Amino acid sequence: MSTGLLSRRLGLALALLLSSLAPAGAAEPMLHGQGIFWRVEGKGAKPSHLLGTFHTADQRVLDLTAEIGDALKAASSVTLERVMTYEDGLRVQDAMALTGRRNLRQILGKKLFNEVALAARAYRIRPADLLGLKPWAIYMLLGSPPGEAIRQGMGTPFLDYMLQQAAEQMGKPVYGLERVEEVFGFFNDLTRAQEIALVESALRFNYYVDNHFYKALRYYLRADMDGLMAYFDREFDMKDESLAALFQARFIDERNAVMVRNMQKQLRTGRAFVAVGAAHLPGEKGVLHLLEKRGYKVTRIY
Repeated sequence: MSTGLLSRRLGLALALLLSSLAPAGAAEPMLHGQGIFWRVEGKGAKPSHLLGTFHTADQRVLDLTAEIGDALKAASSVTLERVMTYEDGLRVQDAMALTGRRNLRQILGKKLFNEVALAARAYRIRPADLLGLKPWAIYMLLGSPPGEAIRQGMGTPFLDYMLQQAAEQMGKPVYGLERVEEVFGFFNDLTRAQEIALVESALRFNYYVDNHFYKALRYYLRADMDGLMAYFDREFDMKDESLAALFQARFIDERNAVMVRNMQKQLRTGRAFVAVGAAHLPGEKGVLHLLEKRGYKVTRIY
């Protein structure tokens, strides 16, 4: 497999996994725990819209409701977590590549590497293609169902990318809220023991990954964020509580704050259409409440 195709699959797996990471302790009902499509009003601007996405190519998700489709058509701009470009793919490729003398087998040990290689066969990835990858790249790969990763890797757009393509075809400006380096920087701060713990948790999750994915998708299609978050809090168990807390802080809470800060220009201009992973919407530190704290009114549409 070419490095480029492998990096595309891992980049798509990243997008999928980021949409399904649930905040720790999400078993209780959350603030804004129902709804994935919201109207955002305030600052004297015309109303904008915020969509929580599930990064999948499943047709049930790609078939937008009339309300979402109308808002997209009427929008003056479209803002996504990341604007996906060829250059963005190259940055993903660079970020996931090992730079030292040790390969992945040496880092994980023979036994764990062989388990990873066996799981990777379902994704049509050979053991030799794994050797130059960082452990977190394996975590991302195994976090998505093989069929989903392969389908997206062959060019079927997932929801966020479909929204980007639609905006570009309509001649709307498209903005990104994050850079690849900002997202991946978290992994560079992990200890070797934490990286190995990530791989081990991904292998446990991967054993039932198709079942997990489609159960989560059903919650999303019902716009039941309480159910979705509680499900992932139950099923995606890292075992290491300190690592789970670090994920909560760095992968959810900090990114929420960055996203809200970076979408301000578009919201103040008005008629913005903003789409971020659904896991970022609810909760006391979620995007919706952070917008409320800045003086915006958020109203559930769907």
